Amino acid sequence: MPHKLTLQALAENLIRESREPFSVDEYIEAIQNRWRRRIAPATLDHLKQTLTNHSHVIEVSGESFIPYQAVLDRIGHVPLEIQLGKAELQHRRMIPGHHLVPFISPDLEEDELTFLDPRGREIPKKKESFFIEEVINHYQYSHEEHFPYQIKVNQWMPGKSTLKLTVWDIRDLLAQLEFHPEDRLRVRLVDYYQGIYSIDAYPASMWSANRLRTRSLQIALEDELIKELGGTEDSALSLEKQMLQGLFNLDAGLLEVSAFSLTGFVESAQRIAVMRNEDAGVYFALDGESPVKPYALETVHHTPQGRTGSLQEIFEDMGLAFSEKEFKAILYSMMGTEEFNLESVFDLLFGAKKDCFYEIGRASCRERV
Repeated sequence: MPHKLTLQALAENLIRESREPFSVDEYIEAIQNRWRRRIAPATLDHLKQTLTNHSHVIEVSGESFIPYQAVLDRIGHVPLEIQLGKAELQHRRMIPGHHLVPFISPDLEEDELTFLDPRGREIPKKKESFFIEEVINHYQYSHEEHFPYQIKVNQWMPGKSTLKLTVWDIRDLLAQLEFHPEDRLRVRLVDYYQGIYSIDAYPASMWSANRLRTRSLQIALEDELIKELGGTEDSALSLEKQMLQGLFNLDAGLLEVSAFSLTGFVESAQRIAVMRNEDAGVYFALDGESPVKPYALETVHHTPQGRTGSLQEIFEDMGLAFSEKEFKAILYSMMGTEEFNLESVFDLLFGAKKDCFYEIGRASCRERV
């Protein structure tokens, strides 16, 4: 027996089907036309409010929105560039991280993504552990939803704490592409909502020939983002939404590039910078503005009970004076500075809680984390 369509499901379907920018009034009118029943004013107000922070629309103003599908129709053909790091090349594995921004759905975790080789075959994936300092740079511009959360804290040597990540085994892919260390990979979006991408080669010669056109796109995108910032100190949009909106507003000719790289754009930007804080997450702001708010850590008397579960639950059990979001915000805030030292940061965060890491049979609190 088919499930009965709810009003909320109808509203979600409308958003996903929309292929043109719309106003709040147009959105409500479309819902009423399809529902064909009376909708309480309070329910209509709630539907309006859900648009503001909806994960698949971009708020242009309080009354106008751009659905993701409209953006993807316009810019979804633009390939993304991935330059493999030294460790990735050595071990023949790929860590996509923020290289997929802005074409990665906030509704999907990284291990739900699928990558296809040029022949359409799925590239195998697996879980591996890494020292944080080895892989943290892959997530420097990632949304909180895609920041790694499986962290194992080494209380005795904080700098050697580890992250468990999903990696893709690209040994066969690199052999198939006759890949050279100076080459790059090019990722094309196949299905945004299912998280499916295809990968082919992006030879160094093609990258070099495309540099002028890429630079034109970077300059135009920075100009567009500055317009959208409008001189305000903070942005209400996440970095992903800012990127999507900026690219959507560019002339189609500027989007005819061989590949686009978020990290390449950030490194080329002259007047804007990436900012991070607990409330706004990761976003673009005018360079020199929106300093990160300071964090104060307090000592709280607490006896751990050995709870397991999410990172937030473990932190609460340990009696730490920061939440999971604050922990990520601190890492985000520090790792982009010249003074960043991973061991010092972890000593600051966990050094005062040495008594938390006690033995429970053969398993310790340190092992649980």
